[in-house]
Amino acid sequence: MVDPITKLQAYYAQNKAKSPLTEELPDGSVSPPTREDLLTALDEGMKSIQKALREMRAECQKHRAQRDTVRAGVKELDQVVTKLKDEKKVKERTHILLEKHVQWLDHGAPTRRSVLITIIITDRRANQMIYHWMPEFCIIQL
Repeated sequence: MVDPITKLQAYYAQNKAKSPLTEELPDGSVSPPTREDLLTALDEGMKSIQKALREMRAECQKHRAQRDTVRAGVKELDQVVTKLKDEKKVKERTHILLEKHVQWLDHGAPTRRSVLITIIITDRRANQMIYHWMPEFCIIQL
């Protein structure tokens, strides 16, 4: 059975020879890296990590700007969709009220003017629509 310490020493000897900081001596042995070499390598490693961090932060900032642009566009689209839905509801309600008005007129019910006044009182947005379509009948503005 191999002693764990011997195993560890053998592993260290193999990998130490592969280190770029070691120098091969004339007798074939490998010199350990100097303290200055280790500090230089550590400094270079830190500089490369800092450079990578700066690049990632710049890329992250670019993605945030794109995300904010997309969010603003989505908000604008939501507002437009909401406005269109509201207009559709108003048009549908106005159409229903006007259909009732036509049915009442066919059966000799109230006059067109009285029905329009009812519509004006019932729904201000419908009033705006009717005023747009038939301004001569929208005398009362509430």
